[in-house]
Amino acid sequence: MALIMRNPGTKQIIKRIRKLERHLNKLKMVPATRRRRSFVILPLVSKALTVSRAICALVDAGFPAEAFATSRTLLEILFSLRYITNKFTEERAEKYLKYQARVNFEWMNIAKKHLPKIASKMRVDPQTVKIAGEFESRGNWTGVRAQTWVMATEEDTFELDAYGKGKKDDFDYDGYYFWTSQYVHATVAGIYGHTIKRGEVFKVRAETKKKTIAQLMRCS
Repeated sequence: MALIMRNPGTKQIIKRIRKLERHLNKLKMVPATRRRRSFVILPLVSKALTVSRAICALVDAGFPAEAFATSRTLLEILFSLRYITNKFTEERAEKYLKYQARVNFEWMNIAKKHLPKIASKMRVDPQTVKIAGEFESRGNWTGVRAQTWVMATEEDTFELDAYGKGKKDDFDYDGYYFWTSQYVHATVAGIYGHTIKRGEVFKVRAETKKKTIAQLMRCS
């Protein structure tokens, strides 16, 4: 008799999330205040668990495509955690935190362009401007081009393959990251559940409630 493999439902996934959350909380960890990694790694783990709960909530509410899109956030957290913890952890964690200054600086520029009256009353912090200058791109905290690809494909310093080389997470990047991106952006795959058959009367979300994540994956 062939063994039938079934994907876990949201109830099973939530149960696993709760179990992991309880485990982490029972550890009663007090992060080292002088370590930059303490302000990055554990919060990213917490964010990943929260996003996982949100994905399940979207699926249960009848929004599978939106849930699939949100799962790309999990991949981005995975790549960031992988990159930060792989090597130069303190330096990379500090850079990750410093990037917020670049974001704040960008908001100042946006305010100057679109809300000049409000911008004229804003106080410009010299330290923020100085730190922001360390980042060339407003959308890149690592300082390298093709940031997500680099974070995913840097050779692992802990886990090695059969040939002694550091493993990469290129499959998740090439496959899942590209796949889920179709639902993040306004692509044909992203609007598939909103299409109607020729000659039918249009209805908002006509097909979305009928489609599961599995069906969406087959339609991509």
